[in-house]
Amino acid sequence: MEKPKPKNNTTIQDIAKELGIATSTVSRALNNHPKISKKRKDLVLQKALEMGYSLGVSSLLVNEKSNIIALIVPTVKDGFYGQLYQGFSDYCRIHNYTLMVLSTHSIESEEQKCFEHLLQINPLAFIFISSSENNDIPVLKFLQQQKLPSVIINENIVQQGVSTFIMDREKAVSDALEHLRSSSIHKPLLLIDETSNPIGTPLEMVFKKEAEIREMDIDDESVRAVNTDKECRFLLDEIYNQEIETDAIITSSYVLALKVQNFLLTRKNEFESKILILSLDAHETSSISRPKISYIDFQAPQVAEQIMKLLQQQIHSGFENETRVFSPNLIIQSSSIRW
Repeated sequence: MEKPKPKNNTTIQDIAKELGIATSTVSRALNNHPKISKKRKDLVLQKALEMGYSLGVSSLLVNEKSNIIALIVPTVKDGFYGQLYQGFSDYCRIHNYTLMVLSTHSIESEEQKCFEHLLQINPLAFIFISSSENNDIPVLKFLQQQKLPSVIINENIVQQGVSTFIMDREKAVSDALEHLRSSSIHKPLLLIDETSNPIGTPLEMVFKKEAEIREMDIDDESVRAVNTDKECRFLLDEIYNQEIETDAIITSSYVLALKVQNFLLTRKNEFESKILILSLDAHETSSISRPKISYIDFQAPQVAEQIMKLLQQQIHSGFENETRVFSPNLIIQSSSIRW
């Protein structure tokens, strides 16, 4: 088995001494030995990187590259992520790449597992859509050190040493709430589909912050999780019975907005209050049965193409490091439903 070769004076003996473990354990950890625990591998890899040990080519990454481009994504059920996935898939098909999708479900521990899987499949390049502000993943650092072509997509963090696309969802929420305020709407209700945007993620935090800036009437009940059709109907019954007061329903996904819209259409004669529906997610054109929902246009097809072209440039010409910010646009439908 070929051992990693350092480019500076740091040796595996130095790493072992720092960690107080056997040299053989360090060697096995760096060579991804199956009998070394994940926790121990992470510890050794992290210390090796801190000490400037160049891991070189080991059993963690073999020499021969595949034609696989890996996509690590929270979920493809989110409208924006789903449209990005479609854009990546189309591009890979045209240019003879194989797209492999690894889903993290917005769980940090799953992100770690996905990166460990990358070491086994040895991709040509990877795209990482981060669901948190913590990208301190040892395997990710290792892949960056190897200058594997890559792009990271997140909401507000510029990742050092790697090309980063920042999705300015905060601007999207800000524009949406400003539109509501200018329309004399003061009590919005945010419904979150937890399969794509779990409670407590940046979307909820940004919503509350922007609503408070505009002095809107929000409280602990202004953000609700809706995961099933039954929960959606139950919540809308609460609105109908005036147990919940709101003059605008904002949804985290376009699919959820359609569910709300369809329910209200079946009962529109029963609702006395006027309710505007607005989605904070990109729409799927194939899903639009009644184009009356205002939504956020993240221009996903164009963004996907930019990312794939950047990756292809890295693959053919070497490592690139740049940061781009793409700001979505609020699309107001003139016939937005209001009862």
